[in-house]
Amino acid sequence: MIEWFIIALVYFPNTERIEVKQMMDSFTGKQECLYYIEDTPELVNDVQIMEPNNNGVSFMCVTQDEIKRLKIKRKSV
Repeated sequence: MIEWFIIALVYFPNTERIEVKQMMDSFTGKQECLYYIEDTPELVNDVQIMEPNNNGVSFMCVTQDEIKRLKIKRKSV
């Protein structure tokens, strides 16, 4: 069974810096993961707390294989 994870792409002003944060929870399907993003606006607030100087964030659902390719550090979001 494939596990899906939420990652946050966090953008910063006046730079090309983008940080990738991985949520610790996993989901059994991509659609379940996408629904969680839609139904949980608190995700944005959590990123604001962790990275208050950001100027934007976007969320994606990815598999463990995609995470390995991106070499994301696990962060609680």
